[in-house]
Amino acid sequence: MRAFRIVVVLLSTIAAPVVAGEPPSAGQWQPSQAPERTDVFISGTDGYHTYRIPALLVSKKGTLLAFCEGRKAGRDDSGDIDLLLKRSQDRGKTWGRRRIVWDEKDNTCGNPCPVVDQESGTIWLLMTHNLGVDREQQIVDQTGKGTRTVWVTSSTDDGLTWTEPRNITDGAKKSGWTWYATGPGAGIQLRRDPHKGRLIVPCDHIEAESNKYYSHVIYSDNHGRTWQLGGNSPVDRLNECQVIELTDGRLMLNSRNYDRRQKQRAVCFSDDGGLTWSGFRHDATLIEPICQASLIRYRPADAPGAPLVLFSNPASEDERIRMTVRLSCDDGRSWPLSTQLHAGPAAYSCLAALPDGTVACLYESGDKHLYEKITYARFSLEWLADSTPGKHTAVAATPHLTDWWLKRHESLNARARRGEADLIFLGDSITHAWEVAGAEVWEKYYGDRKAVNMGIGGDRTQHVLWRLDHGNVEGVLPKVVVLMIGTNNSNGDEYTAEEIADGIIAIVEKLRAKLPRTKVLLMGIFPRGEGPGPQREKNAQASRLAAKIADGMMIHYLDIGERFLGPDQTLSREIMPDLLHLSPAGYEIWAESIEPKLAELLGERP
Repeated sequence: MRAFRIVVVLLSTIAAPVVAGEPPSAGQWQPSQAPERTDVFISGTDGYHTYRIPALLVSKKGTLLAFCEGRKAGRDDSGDIDLLLKRSQDRGKTWGRRRIVWDEKDNTCGNPCPVVDQESGTIWLLMTHNLGVDREQQIVDQTGKGTRTVWVTSSTDDGLTWTEPRNITDGAKKSGWTWYATGPGAGIQLRRDPHKGRLIVPCDHIEAESNKYYSHVIYSDNHGRTWQLGGNSPVDRLNECQVIELTDGRLMLNSRNYDRRQKQRAVCFSDDGGLTWSGFRHDATLIEPICQASLIRYRPADAPGAPLVLFSNPASEDERIRMTVRLSCDDGRSWPLSTQLHAGPAAYSCLAALPDGTVACLYESGDKHLYEKITYARFSLEWLADSTPGKHTAVAATPHLTDWWLKRHESLNARARRGEADLIFLGDSITHAWEVAGAEVWEKYYGDRKAVNMGIGGDRTQHVLWRLDHGNVEGVLPKVVVLMIGTNNSNGDEYTAEEIADGIIAIVEKLRAKLPRTKVLLMGIFPRGEGPGPQREKNAQASRLAAKIADGMMIHYLDIGERFLGPDQTLSREIMPDLLHLSPAGYEIWAESIEPKLAELLGERP
């Protein structure tokens, strides 16, 4: 079963011409697109034994830059390693020739972490270097011939050419540190004051004296000319990390975690542009086997729209397998949607949001071992949502991912916080359109009753469940909630009547838990379609099953479907113009039919 779908923001006619901002019709969905995959670097080809450590960047011109390490002699992290690049100008369908960004004799040039300055278009690439004969443990023990150093190069021609690498170790690394890594992954540029324009690159290090290892950041406030140290993570046993800017201007650092008591990613926050970090916690959803991961915003922190954040890593506690992409709709606080890109061996990855609205992931994978190739996958948010695994998703709380829907949800949250609501109508586009075709009827019946319309077009039961978990009734103490939901779940064969009823009952139970003093008036799903048919019967059966939750005290059930039908059980287009949504006359029937029961529940009549 496909678990989740995304509603398309298609504006439809509901009795009168619809303008932008009005509810989309029930039952209209955007199709998913399967990921497009291309193997960008294949180990054992083009003079390199192994390709590792992918980094992906979208230039200001929209060009894709795929970086990695080219390891000449083997898979080891030390030795003769070059920093490589391929470019794509068609969203990853094809890739240009392999370019060498940095080859320093037989030494190790790696850990690519690019960031683009959106003001100038300059691409900055942060990197590390060590002698090829030195292994990591020798660098940590200070028994090698050299140490780890920090470097930067840049490109002003969309990645075609690069400046001579410049050593920035003095400003980016403390003298008491041994091991050091930039990224790997990608850096960010801050969009909000007071640090707007700041370039930030996530890094990690090991202290010589204590051997403790931390995540940290470096930053530039002069468009990459100079770089300096930011703050460390507040606890140790962390290293490779990624950073994003949150909608409120804070930064979130997400780190590889070596504490095996908690096999999850570690998170901390900064409210001063990366100079200090606090609020450490583990994210219980983001399990990891000790491995690098990627974290990006879908759109900039100051852009309008939902605070969507994407995360990728091998989703296992013990093995580097199952490359998984997750989506958060609330700045990384929760991760309701996820799916696998690759079920087998997989390790490092890097995500990027493309200008056309799709998402790309550059990741290490193979069939027999982890590092057979570095693959590029491009996919839509619709595919991610639709591919999220799960059973019986009518009861699995999940949001829509469209900006329109999330803005409506947030506006309902704001209305709830104001309180002063005795009556709430909760549902999908049929409820939502009280504001359009039903506006005059609403004013007539509910204008002076402190009534609030909490319908959102396109909703299924799972979407209402998510809304209730994310603020739609926080701050209100209504006397009555009128609930009419389920018709969108009946589209196609995805849900049975029993599953739809389960979703409706789950909503009623959640309302009772969150609003224990509120009475619920559960409506039978309205009939749809010109005449009797399988979908209408499915809805009727779901309504009959859901009605069993009514107790006649706090939960009441009312089926007014017959009021919309003619003697021959057909629907009139004068009542439902599209045989689904109500006309003004249809809303009059709804309001008139429930008025006696509603008045009773509101305590207006003895």
